[in-house]
Amino acid sequence: MSHLHNNVSTIKNGYNARKASVTLFSSKKSVQLLKHLQAHGFIKSWSQKNERELFVQLKYVQDVPAIQNFKIISKPSSQVRLSFLELTKIQNTSGIVILDTHIGFLSHHQALNYMIGGNIVCLLR
Repeated sequence: MSHLHNNVSTIKNGYNARKASVTLFSSKKSVQLLKHLQAHGFIKSWSQKNERELFVQLKYVQDVPAIQNFKIISKPSSQVRLSFLELTKIQNTSGIVILDTHIGFLSHHQALNYMIGGNIVCLLR
């Protein structure tokens, strides 16, 4: 399993176990994902613990996890790709779809603005 998918599982499990924080493997894609999670209010903060680890503070609102549903869509063995036209059909979905595009990770709203598609990494609600 890639570091990114392992880290998504760790965050998901951290919320399920009601942990205040989790430690993740450091990778460029994991950092990109954490930036999006923080920008959309799904985590409190994150920091580089050392060269190999990231420290993430999970966010709860009145003891309810900020992420209610964290679903991994694409896996290393089966990538799910959406074109720009396919993205226009899901633009009003509740939650955020994170895409891995040729310019980095983008939310589906950002990808629509750039008029590009990409591999779906995860769906957050």
